[in-house]
Amino acid sequence: AAYMVRGVAMAMAWPLDSNLIAEVLPSRQRAIVFSYRSASWNCSWAIASFVVGKLIVLTNSYDVSFLTSGVFACLSIGLFTIYFARHP
Repeated sequence: AAYMVRGVAMAMAWPLDSNLIAEVLPSRQRAIVFSYRSASWNCSWAIASFVVGKLIVLTNSYDVSFLTSGVFACLSIGLFTIYFARHP
């Protein structure tokens, strides 16, 4: 169930982020920022997969990966809420 909620939240966050970038930046800078965002997402995904894989092997458990994922998801929700509470 938690994985499904995460998937829905991720599917909702990406368009919000894209819309925010499109609203805030001039049209000439959008392509650059979208490419940086995509590259940072893919690099972060690769690094996180490597690190979490090592943690799973070291601890012989998925507990650390689920806990870490939950902490970062809550942090992300908090940051989005704080920012969009100020955004018109």
